[in-house]
Amino acid sequence: VYMITMIGRSLYDSAHKELIGKKYIGSFCTNNSSYAEILSEQMQETEGTGYYFDESSGEWRIVAYAPIVWHNHIWSVATSVPASEVGALVHSVYRKQILFIAIVIAIILAGGGSIVLIFSRWNRELENEVEKTTENLKKSNTELESANTKLKELDRLKSEFVSMASHELKTPLTAIKLSMDVLRSLSGSEKDIRTKDELLEIVDRNIERQNRLVTDLLDISRIETGTLKFNLEPVDLYDIIRESVKSMKDIAERKGISIHSNLEGETLAITGDRDRLVQVFVNLIGNALKFTEKGEIRIQVQMVAGHPEIRVSDTGIGIPPEELDRIFDKFHQVDSGLTREAGGTGLGLAICRGIIKGHGGSIIAESEVGRGSTFVIVL
Repeated sequence: VYMITMIGRSLYDSAHKELIGKKYIGSFCTNNSSYAEILSEQMQETEGTGYYFDESSGEWRIVAYAPIVWHNHIWSVATSVPASEVGALVHSVYRKQILFIAIVIAIILAGGGSIVLIFSRWNRELENEVEKTTENLKKSNTELESANTKLKELDRLKSEFVSMASHELKTPLTAIKLSMDVLRSLSGSEKDIRTKDELLEIVDRNIERQNRLVTDLLDISRIETGTLKFNLEPVDLYDIIRESVKSMKDIAERKGISIHSNLEGETLAITGDRDRLVQVFVNLIGNALKFTEKGEIRIQVQMVAGHPEIRVSDTGIGIPPEELDRIFDKFHQVDSGLTREAGGTGLGLAICRGIIKGHGGSIIAESEVGRGSTFVIVL
């Protein structure tokens, strides 16, 4: 290996270190030698190969050279080997190629069956890979369909939320505005005073309705995000049920519907959030009153496999079988004349389910159209 400058001076020579710093032409070879011709080609910054006679060793050599840029200067690097070694290498390559071809022919002639088996195995592997890829594509399609279904469901929920919020916000606001307009026109007579009290009651009732809407929206948002907090402590389940029934007693009496509680014993200690559990039972009793025109509401408690099971039953309109799986969905309401008349956000049962799940329990619905519904809670 050697390196020269563009004027033919040696920068490095692994075989002739004594030439480093000297010019090859004149020091190592004559001007009209075959090596001088190759050196001239190198000094012209060309790339190539050559065949020359080494005057110092008295043998023919093969050289390959190319220009390089190093330290902002152009140099020519070359490698040379004795031609005899190259010839021996070429002959060796030829011999090995002939041997390889002979072995390949022997393998083809003697191992045709093995090759067929190999190709057969490759074919099976390819079929398995195609089948696996097909299954993955089917799985991806299924996931895309599921994602599309969820997007459609989200769009439906958005539309239902906008419709519900518009109605539930507009209705009480309209009632409040009309009541306030009438209040402004009243005089101080005894009749007007009674009318004023009635209108103030309407305003108060509609303000409470809007307050429930905001509370429901906040609760369902916390349930969905997992941020609804529970103050779990030892509580009396019977006391919670009695408090819930008492809070709904006036509404039930106005509708002429009785509420019966079948409680075994005086107390039943559980661990739970008192206020949230009252919210659940008030919601269930309120729903039963909303969709029951006559009859009764019954609350039963019994122990099942060491857990309290609470059944809230009514004699109302009932729920169609195809709706039972959806009544706990947000904003979902069973389509009926009574539902449209009663109104509501469609969030109550979704909130009940979230609270019961937060207590590690479950809630399901059983119903028969025209005979009433039963909500079963296990804590």
